[in-house]
Amino acid sequence: MQWAIQVVIIILLTSLAWAGEKVSVAALLQNSERYDGKTVIVEREITSYKEKFSRRGNSYTTFRLEDNGFSVAVFAWGHLGLKDGLRV
Repeated sequence: MQWAIQVVIIILLTSLAWAGEKVSVAALLQNSERYDGKTVIVEREITSYKEKFSRRGNSYTTFRLEDNGFSVAVFAWGHLGLKDGLRV
């Protein structure tokens, strides 16, 4: 099961590579108007990873991507099966 999730994540990340520009966390935060409404790719190490359920029972995941003192919060529906320290 775990390998299937990893394959799905790899496919998702590969397909996203065609969908947007790769930017650093710092560039994203310092030039937010440039990226507003656009699809971007941010590749960093996961911190503060949490899998939770909403009051309605929907699963979701939150984590942060950190880069040289800059940090961005990430939200995704479902449980992704990732962990702190993983680079995505």
